[in-house]
Parts: sequence; C-alpha cells; structure tokens
Amino acid sequence: MEKVKRILNFDNCFVLEAMNKSGGMCVMWNEETKVKDIKHSAFTIEVLLEDEEVKKEWWLIGIYASCDKQWGGRIREEWSFLDFRQFLQENHLIDIGFEGNPWTWCNQWQDGEIRQRLDRGLSSGASSNLFEQPKCTHVESLASDHSMLILDTNSGKGGRERSFSLTKDGSREKGWGRNGFVENSKNRISTLKQQLLEEKGSDAEGRNGRIVVLKNQGEEKRNKIGNLQRDDGSWTTDDKDIADEIAKYYRQLFRSTRTEGLEEVLEGIQRTITDQINVNLTRPVEENEIKVAVFAMNPNKAPGPDGMTPLFFQKF
Repeated sequence: MEKVKRILNFDNCFVLEAMNKSGGMCVMWNEETKVKDIKHSAFTIEVLLEDEEVKKEWWLIGIYASCDKQWGGRIREEWSFLDFRQFLQENHLIDIGFEGNPWTWCNQWQDGEIRQRLDRGLSSGASSNLFEQPKCTHVESLASDHSMLILDTNSGKGGRERSFSLTKDGSREKGWGRNGFVENSKNRISTLKQQLLEEKGSDAEGRNGRIVVLKNQGEEKRNKIGNLQRDDGSWTTDDKDIADEIAKYYRQLFRSTRTEGLEEVLEGIQRTITDQINVNLTRPVEENEIKVAVFAMNPNKAPGPDGMTPLFFQKF
C-alpha cells in the first residue's frame, strides 16, 4: 500500500490487513486534511477529522460488510439481510442515496451477469444536521469490477468540493474535487484506447514483438522464491533444488496413507453423481466450450499465468 500511496500522491496512509482472504482496508490522506485520531477493529477503520469548514470534528468510518441489494444470480434468502438491516437500525444510520448506476459491483459476464450494491454511503442523524446536502456518486471503472464511490459532504455549496472516495477494498479520502478526478480518469482511458488502436493497426510482426516485451515485463514482476529450507533444516538457493523440494513436498502431501477400511466409510456416503453426470464430467472438453468461456470473460480481467489478459485471446 505504500507504493499505491506514492502513485496516488498521498502523504499518509493507515492499513488494516486482511484476515486470510477476507477483509482488508486502507485510508489515505494528505497533510492538508487534519486527522485527529484513527481507531480500528477487525472490519472497520474510524477516522476523526477536524473540519475547518463546519468548525467541528466528525468521524469518517469505513466498514467491510455485506449489503442487501442484488440483481441477477441466485436469489438470496431474506434472513441473510437481517444483520445488515439490524446494524442500520441500532446505529440510527440513513442511506444518503446515490447518483449513477444503482449497483457498485458487477461480475461483467455476458451470460449470467450479477450486479450488487456492495458499497454505499451512510449518515448518522447528527451528520445529517452537520452537512445539509451530502451526495454519493457511483463512478464506473473500466479497470475494475468495482465502482468507485465519491462522497461530497457539501454538494450544495460552490467552490472547492470536499470529496472522499470509498470502495469495498478500502477507504480513500480525496484531496481534490470530483470533476477533476473524473476528467483525469477519462483522459487516461482515452489515451489507453488510442494506444490499443495503434497496436491493432501495426503489422503482425510488430504486434508479436510488442506481446513478447509485455510478457517479459510481466514475468519479471512475478514473485520468485529465492531460497527454501529442506526437511533436514538445511537451505538451498539453487533453482533446480528448490523445484525438486517443492515437487517432493506435494508428492508426500497427496500420497495416500492408511487407506484400509475406506470401503465401510464410503458405503455410508449417499451417492449423488449418477452415471450420466459422470460421463458428462469426464468427456473431453470441446473447442466451442472453451471459446464460450473465454468470450464470457471481461476483457480487462487480471492476466493469467502467461501474463496475458482475456482481451488478448479474444482479439488475437
């Protein structure tokens, strides 16, 4: 996150590390923003701000939790929304509404698309009195399946906007106005589109050369195991020895041991895979199935092990 902070030109940041594969938040701010205190729990970051404009202190709180709006996909049971709704009631929180798309996350599949309002801006009763016209805007991003939320605490006033950008991956306080931020994003997107058009217009040899360069750059950035400890406690830095040790570890991990008596256990497990289902599962994958799966992916999804995004396989 320190690298992200430098890229976004922020002066300070506070990181709440993820718990296994869930959670994880971050708040960033510049020196001109007066942060008096920061508290946190497993899934919250609470920032006490000294606001010179309203001459008062107030809390900006980022919460990693699940909300209650979904379009498409499997219908969620009503009871799964109770915790969120109870949280709103117990803390007397009000949804300040939004401008833009009604969802903030989309899996971006052509078939089986699911949209959810995972992120939202909430206000307490005291904050409603402090800020007369707060506004939350959903800004769609081409580089992510999450939309960015920009919270303007005083949208009804002229002059410089005081905006905050909140996402489910973290909380970021913005030190510039929303219009400038969006305009910069549009300019960046236009530049990238132009680069793609120029790339498509080049000859096949030029494209292949460009692809090799991009692939090599991606491979250099991948994590590499520099050393590994063997079972006997010794260490090795040789690439071949490291590969052998890893292969040896997984062979032992998945090797069957003490398999006697499994028949009795298996007899007590109800069979759910029919012969017809088993035939469908074990038959060779057809080329058309692979094509459908590839073209159902969002072109800008993260690259695979080969360093290529779905866009490459869809276009070339």
